[in-house]
Amino acid sequence: MLSRSSLPLFPLSFQRRSNLVRAYGESKGSRNDGSDGGSAALQRAPRLYVPDALLRPGAPISLSSDQLHYLRNVMRLRAGAAVRAFNEMDGEWACALVSSSDGIGGEGGKGGRVKKNRSGGGGGTLSVVAQERMRKGGEEGREPPLRLCFAPLKKARMKTLFEKATELGVTHLQPVLTEYTDVVETHTEGVLGKMEGGLVEAAEQCERMSIPQILPPVTFAALIEEEEEKIGGRLYICRERAGARPIWEVLEEEKEEEEEEGNGGEGMNGVPSFLIGPEGGFSPKELKAMEGRRRLVSLGPSVLRAETAGVVALGVYVAWREGKRAKKEGKGGTIPVE
Repeated sequence: MLSRSSLPLFPLSFQRRSNLVRAYGESKGSRNDGSDGGSAALQRAPRLYVPDALLRPGAPISLSSDQLHYLRNVMRLRAGAAVRAFNEMDGEWACALVSSSDGIGGEGGKGGRVKKNRSGGGGGTLSVVAQERMRKGGEEGREPPLRLCFAPLKKARMKTLFEKATELGVTHLQPVLTEYTDVVETHTEGVLGKMEGGLVEAAEQCERMSIPQILPPVTFAALIEEEEEKIGGRLYICRERAGARPIWEVLEEEKEEEEEEGNGGEGMNGVPSFLIGPEGGFSPKELKAMEGRRRLVSLGPSVLRAETAGVVALGVYVAWREGKRAKKEGKGGTIPVE
């Protein structure tokens, strides 16, 4: 695989570059977030995470065999088609698909779907070339730090939890070993390792710029101790049934501390963190350890499945955070609580 420093420039022909510019230049700036976006056609283009690529004008992008298979045999694209590529460092870029069978641009000057044939379509070796940046990366493009602490679940339910957590902007996934955890500690690492591909797919789909980081598992006791020593995040413990206050009420009391949100780097100091229990709930010993904590929150009258509880807690927090941000910027206020 080519290293970032060794990638040569590989500019498109003038005709191909003109086609790509027309593909997104007609309605530049149409993105909802106010950044430089593209036309509806480019927004529908496949979006690929390329963590090791150096994204700059004219630079070819090294893709995995799975990514090439997806573009060619699943999406059935041919040379000249629009593709989007992104990573945390360089942001998101408008790119073009090129083929070695017809030079750089393909024939006819019209990118699009490849005609189906017995070989799987298209002919020639496909590659992707970066053209122009659509969104910035680095600190400006980074998601606000947000940690989900959860007891490991069975594979299917954990896949759902991870997918939705990624869509809701979680930056750190913290496995927590509780007394009633479904997955035994010796199997936790293997199950978690199988989740990484799903995180990438979810990030590509929801248009975020980074992939959540899976942290090493910790015990429930260690997580509680971390908060008590003020080296951990602002830990909101989601507790079913009685003994907790509505989550929105607790969040409204935390406005000043929210302004001092951590950066998610070394340690979790100040990072908002939500703890979801296992399918069997917390043990009596763990429930006793929660008593008296001001960030003990309720997610409603129903007893929720673990993955549902994670989605509810994160959704409420993200809505609250965005309402607070909008109010600060003079664009509206928070949702009233009756």
